[in-house]
Amino acid sequence: MLDMPYTFYITVFMIWSFFGWVIETISKTINNNRFMIGGSYRFLPLAPLYGFGGTLLYFLSSILRNYHWIYMIVVFSISIITLEFFAGIFCEKILGEKMWDYSRRKHHIFGHICLRTSIMWVFAVAFYYFVLRYFFMWIELLFIDKIVITKKVDDIISSAFLTLHALIALDIKLKGKLGIKRTDVEY
Repeated sequence: MLDMPYTFYITVFMIWSFFGWVIETISKTINNNRFMIGGSYRFLPLAPLYGFGGTLLYFLSSILRNYHWIYMIVVFSISIITLEFFAGIFCEKILGEKMWDYSRRKHHIFGHICLRTSIMWVFAVAFYYFVLRYFFMWIELLFIDKIVITKKVDDIISSAFLTLHALIALDIKLKGKLGIKRTDVEY
């Protein structure tokens, strides 16, 4: 499981990033009573934090697969909440952007995590464990059976990342020329 090719991990990361973007878009749309695109990175339909979180869940699932489900959900939840906390610090201190701000909510820690969102993560992790985990097991089987691993898939993934890199570079150039700034929106 942990000896899968890099294309598998990239696939898992991209699926989770897109899935996170969909979740953020739905959440923002419901909370604001109008359609809003949320959680995008550099105007792409990706939320990388969800990609890292999903990939982390996959790793933990592989390592802890023989443990009781309650233990796994507790470990998964603590890991995801910790990831959100440190990602918030990283974005604020290193990238200079506050991607989310829970400081107006009760029971928050530095505005990076809060009790309400942490409880939501526990339910999301349980949903992953009981439902989504099987989807990723299926993807893993595709890779193990070498149905998906071909030179063409590697080329497609490499091309997608080169295109993504080019789009990010273009976005940075356009932002600089047009003077566009990111606005912080509370969720």
